[in-house]
Amino acid sequence: MKNRFLSPVLIGLCLLTASTVVQAKPIWKFSVVVAVEKRTADLYTSMQSKSIQQLVDEQMATVNANFNQGALFKGTYAFQADSVYVFSGPASQEVFRPHPNHTYAVVIDGYSDNSVGGGWWGSNQTIYHSWAWSNDFASGPFGPGATDGLTHEFAHARGAVDLYGMRVESVKNLVNAQTFDPVNSIMNYPYGNIVWDEHTSNLLNETADGPILGNQWITKPFPKAIVLKAVDFQGQPLEGALLELYPVEWFSYSVKFTPALKATTLSNGTHVLQANPFQPGTNGYPWTMRYANFLVKAWYHASVVYQWMPLYDVQNAYYRNGADAAYTVTLQFPAETPIIQITGLNASNFYANDSIAVSFSTKGAFDSGNTFSLHVIDEHNNTFVLQTVAGTEGATLKGVLPMFTATQMCRVQIVSKSPTVKSNEYEIVIRPTQLVLEAPSYYCQSGEIYFNTTGGDGSPITYSAPGIKRSSQTDYKGVVETELRGDPKVIPITATQNGVSVTYYFDLKAACNTQPVPPVLVKPIPDQTFTVNQPLPGSGFDVGQFFADPTPYHPDYTSGWQVEVKGLPPGLDVFAKSLTGSGSPIRVIVGTPRVPGVYTISLKASTAAFPDKPVRTSFIISVVTDVTPGGVLTVLQPTYDCESGAIVFHTHGGDGSPLSYHAPGITRSSTNSATGIVEAELRRDPKPILITAIQGEQIATYLFDFKAYCAGSPPPHDTLKLLPPIYDCASGAFRFNTSGGDGSPVEYRAIGITDWTTDANQFVDLESRTANDVQPFLLFARQSGHQVSYVWDLKAACSRARLGTPTLLENFSVQVLGNPVSERLLVFVKGAAGQPLQLRLTDERGRILDSRLIQQAGDIEKQQFMLNQIDTKILLLHTSIPNGRQTTRIIKQ
Repeated sequence: MKNRFLSPVLIGLCLLTASTVVQAKPIWKFSVVVAVEKRTADLYTSMQSKSIQQLVDEQMATVNANFNQGALFKGTYAFQADSVYVFSGPASQEVFRPHPNHTYAVVIDGYSDNSVGGGWWGSNQTIYHSWAWSNDFASGPFGPGATDGLTHEFAHARGAVDLYGMRVESVKNLVNAQTFDPVNSIMNYPYGNIVWDEHTSNLLNETADGPILGNQWITKPFPKAIVLKAVDFQGQPLEGALLELYPVEWFSYSVKFTPALKATTLSNGTHVLQANPFQPGTNGYPWTMRYANFLVKAWYHASVVYQWMPLYDVQNAYYRNGADAAYTVTLQFPAETPIIQITGLNASNFYANDSIAVSFSTKGAFDSGNTFSLHVIDEHNNTFVLQTVAGTEGATLKGVLPMFTATQMCRVQIVSKSPTVKSNEYEIVIRPTQLVLEAPSYYCQSGEIYFNTTGGDGSPITYSAPGIKRSSQTDYKGVVETELRGDPKVIPITATQNGVSVTYYFDLKAACNTQPVPPVLVKPIPDQTFTVNQPLPGSGFDVGQFFADPTPYHPDYTSGWQVEVKGLPPGLDVFAKSLTGSGSPIRVIVGTPRVPGVYTISLKASTAAFPDKPVRTSFIISVVTDVTPGGVLTVLQPTYDCESGAIVFHTHGGDGSPLSYHAPGITRSSTNSATGIVEAELRRDPKPILITAIQGEQIATYLFDFKAYCAGSPPPHDTLKLLPPIYDCASGAFRFNTSGGDGSPVEYRAIGITDWTTDANQFVDLESRTANDVQPFLLFARQSGHQVSYVWDLKAACSRARLGTPTLLENFSVQVLGNPVSERLLVFVKGAAGQPLQLRLTDERGRILDSRLIQQAGDIEKQQFMLNQIDTKILLLHTSIPNGRQTTRIIKQ
């Protein structure tokens, strides 16, 4: 970047010369008092051999030059540093110091104490120019980048708003997955980008050189009416188009999924909004404006079109055409829309859980990536997607009908994706499944009996069964009377629901002919290691598979498993499901572990026939911190069980290659093992030991005090630090990374990525990931009033000047069967035969939901992911081989 510093005298001469050629603009003067932190002043006056007054004057001259590049401005800006002084002590005292003799104050600080956040403080008319010092003058608070940022803040002082706050990222847009990028402007991205957009110029011309009182400068400039208009491909109005208006909140980078407005166009193709949707004058929101942008959606017959309506577009119409003009969003539909026609169904009357087959034909052209989905819509307009297939022509779709508690008159429809087209609707009747009474669950020794039913309409069921004691007619469990157990015979069990009765004849004698066998442990449960704050892989860890009931099969025998699981880490639970017959119990550990540590899990499993002969076993779950590679290798505090002596080492950063450890007094299976047992002598006489981790040429250590750890003394907290972020160059998944701190919540900010938030997981947009001229990002973190920063170079992080399409092999391809998907994701990988293949399923923030490594992939490698435990709607499938990778976006319905 060129050094754009200009002499204040030269600026004045330029203005004077220009006035002799064209009509002079008025001079908009603003008096500024500048406070410079002492260490900052000492460093740069020595470095540049200039007085602090001269440094400030030169920077202010460049700010003025930046402003006066704006061709649309009606005045010439002159921010003048009338007073410059050096201060020591907290910056907050200077930020909040009154300055009645000056329009604005600027506090320049290269050694921020983080007592106050940087930026424009409107309540005090002060800019806190907090920019970290550097021995490279160009990178410090007086350098070009910092001066561009200072120009951005002075624009705020004169009424400009952050255009980047109107941006929308595609992964956060669940309406149509489109990105919205605001116009190029210094108020969108300031560094090396002195561009003054029309909206900012209008606002600053409105405030000119006068005081900004109240919020009229931003709430007033709206046209008299905002109109949504639907037209055909020839521009003719369309009556009856359905309109939806989806809001975008400031700095959310997302579209709210619930529309703020639904309407229909009139005969002239328009709908006039009855109220201003931006809701100007709403306190508690940036610039007292409730919303920053809107996505407008229009339906006409089977076609859908979209348009954006950002604040700056609407207000520019006011400045261009006057207060009495109207702003119109025109939604133009394509020339031809293909048609889908249902041609046949396998029936029109169904029971719940019946199979349905719907045939359809098409007319017109669909895109090559199109899909067709079979929808069933109930009486309450709830939509059930039964099947989705790829294609461009007519076909037959099939599915299983949903369960209802009462008879429903439903509608069947076929819906395409590209373009979005809906077929004609076909009415069907779905009745509840017929009630079925199955064999009861009976325990011969105790006499306990449980009635089993399937189907029905969900209403209460009453039972009758002679010789069985129950608490009420609707109770499905009871005890067979002693006399009947002594002389067992066939008894009728009857279930009645809504006047419909079914009967099952149960032979008590035959049911007890089977001799149960005590349960057994199939094999020891292996120890497990999970990552904190990440869901357990797949569908969870199945501990039930390690137990078995060896009792021979009998149609009327049920194990009646009772399984106790104790000692689980916080955040984990056990999913249980009862079974008929014998076999292994269904007990799956699921959830997301929340606290690192080593946990001893004890289990006790018994069957109903042998409650006094349980099988007992235990295993260890180690919950570790995220070990995603990247940055300098660091050894973190281990997790340690003071009673058992089990210990797990934790590291951060590194290059991803194998680690070896050295730790005296700890027995481990190998030098590469991160788990071990502290020797008895060291546990009896605990003392600090040095844990060393070695990776290539990197060596990191951590001094661990066993005695203090087991006495409950928390480790000392370091000062909060920002480390290099964890970043996926292919998907853009980004996570702030800190160390130290006091344990309280940390907030994060990065211009161009997110405003202040406590969510460390964010996303870098595609443009920033691929632009050759993307500038380094300035990252911030703050905790309990303490703020730190870090300059992160995306290009350097991805080891190339321009990040293009990820490396792909010509024959390497990933195919997803059906997209969107519901409960199951089926993946086919070609071109990876004989190579290691890794598949990682993440959400849009980069959180790993499932990860698999296939040592040698087949010619066509097939993998299935179960999604029934995943609530996230947008998923990313990262597929990698040694010299190629591909990321596929998955939409879960």
